[in-house]
Amino acid sequence: SALDTSAAVWPMAMASMEDQLKVAVIGAGFLGARIISEMLLLGNQVAVYDSRLSKAKNPQETLNETIAEALGECNELKLLHLACMSPPEKSLWKPLPDQKQRQAQACSSIAQAAKHAHLVIEAVPDRLDIKCKVFAEALQEARPGCLLATNTLSLSLKSIQEAVRYELGGVKLPASLKPRVVGLRFLSPVVFIPFVEVTLTAEQEKGPDKEDLLQMLSKWGKNCFICDIEGSVEADERSSIRLARERLRLDTQTAQRRQTTEAELRGLLQQGKVPAAVVDFREPTCCICYEAEPSVQSMICGHKALCNTCASVVESGTKQCPLCRERFVRPWDVSVSL
Repeated sequence: SALDTSAAVWPMAMASMEDQLKVAVIGAGFLGARIISEMLLLGNQVAVYDSRLSKAKNPQETLNETIAEALGECNELKLLHLACMSPPEKSLWKPLPDQKQRQAQACSSIAQAAKHAHLVIEAVPDRLDIKCKVFAEALQEARPGCLLATNTLSLSLKSIQEAVRYELGGVKLPASLKPRVVGLRFLSPVVFIPFVEVTLTAEQEKGPDKEDLLQMLSKWGKNCFICDIEGSVEADERSSIRLARERLRLDTQTAQRRQTTEAELRGLLQQGKVPAAVVDFREPTCCICYEAEPSVQSMICGHKALCNTCASVVESGTKQCPLCRERFVRPWDVSVSL
């Protein structure tokens, strides 16, 4: 069906920092279930569509059980306890005693899940035809200026953007309703991982897509890094193979260490305490030049052991944290003027 183009031009798609964001997650498999869980943990209103859920006898109960299973994994690692949250009881989850039960809404269609959403996240198979159909249907009901976030491992951002425009056919859209597809990749195990991978075109980095995305990440307390793999924005003949091979993945030890630290941080914030001591991985001096004060934190491992000059040397050379040999990735500044 045709898109509603009657809405007024928006200055910014995101709600104010005081408002609850509505997030639609399309796909509730292994990755999708953990994205849903993290969105709930961060206090968002979450709506979900998954073709398998829609065939279940009781889709809402099945979704609740899926989320409870994902959160149960966190509970086994004591992450919910560290975050001062209660684990789910059966399929019901009330993480904080003074708040309402948190539950993602099981929807019967993509359009229903995306209705009035600020953000639509796809967690579907890595096929261009599936992803573009998901976003095209979501745009029918999502609010004007909604961000469409792809979790792709192997597809370039521009190929998805172009496929969505093609899927929309001849519908002429004002600037306020043109699809805003961004790369927003959640690294497994997703829950309590304090950063995401972002992919934007050069044009998006200069415009409101970047501003809105960073405002959202700032609201969630998440940091991010830019995907710098060749072919992540514009495809070439080998980009799909290169992307699937070179995309950053977390090893189990690093992931659990970052999860534990993040859970402790959220727990302290929940108690109204200053969290600085929990996340301070700073060395006294740069571990390469032994002169300057460390100023650049490696996103993945969290070590702040390099000055800006030496960090640039590492980025162009070994690309490894000199302390732990984990891949060195410089954070992208998520501070925005609100």
